[in-house]
This record gives sequence, C-alpha cells and structure tokens, in this order.
Amino acid sequence: MVNVMTWDSKEANTIKEPKVFKNFTYDTDTDGGCLEKFDDIINIMKDIEDDINNICELYKQLEDSYDMFTDYNDKMEKNVSNLNESLRRARMVFKNMLSDMQERVRELQKTDTTLIDDLESIALLIGETQNKITKSPEDKLKEIYPNGAPQTPEEAYKDIVSVDVPITLKDGTKTTTKVNLNKAIAEDVKAALQEAQDAGFKVYEVQGYNWKGDDDNLSAHCYGLAIDINVAENPCVPIEQAGAPNIDWQPHSNEYSIGVDNPLVQAMEKRGWSWGGYWESKKDYMHFSYTNS
Repeated sequence: MVNVMTWDSKEANTIKEPKVFKNFTYDTDTDGGCLEKFDDIINIMKDIEDDINNICELYKQLEDSYDMFTDYNDKMEKNVSNLNESLRRARMVFKNMLSDMQERVRELQKTDTTLIDDLESIALLIGETQNKITKSPEDKLKEIYPNGAPQTPEEAYKDIVSVDVPITLKDGTKTTTKVNLNKAIAEDVKAALQEAQDAGFKVYEVQGYNWKGDDDNLSAHCYGLAIDINVAENPCVPIEQAGAPNIDWQPHSNEYSIGVDNPLVQAMEKRGWSWGGYWESKKDYMHFSYTNS
C-alpha cells in the first residue's frame, strides 16, 4: 500500500489555511500500472501547495499594507479637519478684527476728519506698495511702456529725468548727487536712498541710466529702471564664486558693501525692486532693478 495526497476542496476555499491535502492509500497489488503517474501527480500537487502558500503570504502582506494605508488615511483626514477648523477660526478672527476696525473708523469720522484723510492715504500707500511687490517684471515694464519698450537710446531718453539723490561721501559728508532715472520710479529711488542713509548705510556712488546690452537682451539700465551702488565694494561675480571670500565684497566688515540685511535692500524691496545679490545665474551685488527678478 502507498500513501498519497488528495485535494480537499472544502479546505481549499479557506485561504487562511494553505495545507489542503489529505492522505489516502493506494493498493499497488491491484492497480500497480498507474503508480508511475501518481508520482508525477503528487509532485504537481506539492507545487500547487507551494503556490498556495506563496499566495497566502502575499495576501497577508497586502492586508498589512492596506491596514497601514487606512491608518495613514485616517491621520490625513484628521489633519485636514484640523486645518479646516484653524482656517475657520482664522476667518472668524479676521472678520471680528475687520468689524472692530470699521467701527473705529466710523467713530473717528465723527470726531476727526483730518485723521481719516491720513488713514485713507496710508491705506492707499499700502495698496500701491503691495501691488508693486506682487507685479511681475513684464507687467511693470508694460505699465511704464504700454506701447512697447524703447528700442533706441533716443527713444529711451525721452522718459529719463535727472534727480538729486542723497549720498554720504567717504569722509562722512552728507550731500546729494544727480542721477539719471526713469521718471516713473525716480521718486521711489530717492526715498529709498534717503531711508537707507537714515538707517546708517553709506551710499557714496549711484549709477542709473546707461544704454547697454544687445538688441535681444537690453539691460534695465537702458530704461533708467536700474541702479548700481558703490561699484568697487559690490562686484558682479560668477555664481561659482559667490560663496568664496572676495576682497571687494565684505558686507560684514566693509561699510560700503551690501549684504542681505542691508537697509537699502529692505528699502528697495518694499518698493517693488529686486537686488542682484539674490540672482541665481550670477551675483551682482551692486545692482538693483525694478523690472528684473
């Protein structure tokens, strides 16, 4: 008699229990002619059992992954719910603040019309400043030149004005110098330089309008929309040299060099200008532009 295995269809339907074969006996005396085939069948059935075991293992891994995903999804839903609640509270706080401000304005209107005029002027200035900061360089240039930017020095110079701006000479003397700038931004430059001087930064040199560049890439200087400050102490260097020590640019030790925390950078930025020290293609520490980001 020979022991062999057979398939149990009832237990085969239970994926958690992969061992689904049962032993039975085979009489070799009466049916010996089929014995060789049974060896092949048994090997096939063993292979099938191995496959079922592998499937069960994969199924378990899938269940674990699903549990992890469910847990992560629950956490995400909770985070979104918390965020929505925070936004709701923020809107409520802002709404209450706005209501309080409107009420105060109504009270002030009854008592002091001059103060109201000042408040309205301040609000207008804030709005204009915010608009300058958020506009793209292309929009700024189009606003100044709605019919297209000048293509020749003669065309560009029609919009250039000479402005007296404050400077501090290297001997400490505070005076003014004339700079050619686009009439659309001349007063902003003057105000920013005055603000930087009041904060203690010494600007002794200011360069403005200068027709340079090629036809395909005209500098903002061509339109009087850029300035260069203290050129000797604020070089233009390739990006790979930006982090290396430079004898000309020493923002933490040289009072004429411009660094990130320089008051002139702050004064120009809040008027919508960008500083060349932030550029990624190169570092132009002397340079400020109204139409280049």
